[in-house]
Amino acid sequence: MLLALAAGTAFAQAQANGDAALSARVDLAVEAQQKAQKIPGISLAVCRDGKIMKAAGYGLANVERNVPMTPETVLQTGSVGKQFTSMAVVMLFEEGKMGLDDKIAKYIPESPSAWNDVTVRELLTHTSGIPDYGSAEAMNKGVIDLRKDWDYYGDFLQARIFRPLGMASTQIISEADIVPHRSSGYRLVKGQLKNQEWVSPSLNTTADGALYTNVLDLAKWDAALYTTRLIRQSSFDLMWSPVKLNDGKTYPYGFGWGLASRGGHKVVIRDGAWQVSR
Repeated sequence: MLLALAAGTAFAQAQANGDAALSARVDLAVEAQQKAQKIPGISLAVCRDGKIMKAAGYGLANVERNVPMTPETVLQTGSVGKQFTSMAVVMLFEEGKMGLDDKIAKYIPESPSAWNDVTVRELLTHTSGIPDYGSAEAMNKGVIDLRKDWDYYGDFLQARIFRPLGMASTQIISEADIVPHRSSGYRLVKGQLKNQEWVSPSLNTTADGALYTNVLDLAKWDAALYTTRLIRQSSFDLMWSPVKLNDGKTYPYGFGWGLASRGGHKVVIRDGAWQVSR
C-alpha cells in the first residue's frame, strides 16, 4: 500500500513537472509571436481531456487604460463563432425542424430568385455561390439586408448552448450592454496600432460569428464537443465530414468547420478574423 502510494505520488510529481515545463514553453512561444506580430493582447487556454491545464493572458486588453489581458477577458470571436451557428442548425435538423437539403427559400421566402436552388447544406459548407456579404459584389447588389436576418439567433444560442454549458460570458455583440471584462479592438495600419473602426450594430449581430466570449467559456464548449450532450455522434460525423463538390471531389471543410490531420489525428479547426491587420 505504501509503495503504491509512493509510486503514485512520484508519477503525479513527474506529470506536474512536465506540465510546468510545457507551460513555460507555451509562454515563450506566445510571447515571441505577440512581439513579432505586434499583438496588443492574447488570451489562451490549453485543455486536456475536457479540463483546463493552463489559462493565461498576455499583454493588454485595453492599451489606452493599461488593462491587462486575462483568461476572463471577453473578446470578439470573428468567424470563430460560425461553429455555433452550425451547431444550432444541426440541432434543428435532429429535431426535424429543418432539412439540410431544404431550399433556403422555404425559410426565407423573400430571398431573391437567384437563391431558389440554394440549400441549407450549401450555406453551411460555403458552397452556395452567394457572394460574401462583405464583398464589393454583395454590397453593390444589396444581397443581404443585415437589419432583418437572424432575429432570434442569439436567443436560440443562449437557451440551447450557452446557458446549458455554463458559458456565462458568451453573448451576441452589443455596444449598449455592460459587458464585464470586455476588451478593446485594435488593428495595424502601416505597422502602427490603431483603434478598430466603427462597425454598424446590424453588421455586428450576424450569424457568421458576431459573438463575445472568453477562453474559459470556449474550454467548456470544447469539453462538450467530446460528448453527445448537445447532439448525437452521427450528427458530429455529418458536421465534420468534408464537403463534396460538384466535380465529385471533396474539400476539407464541414459545416462551418475546417478539417485537417496532425500527427495521424483528425483535427477540426475554426479560426476567425474581423477588421484584419493591413
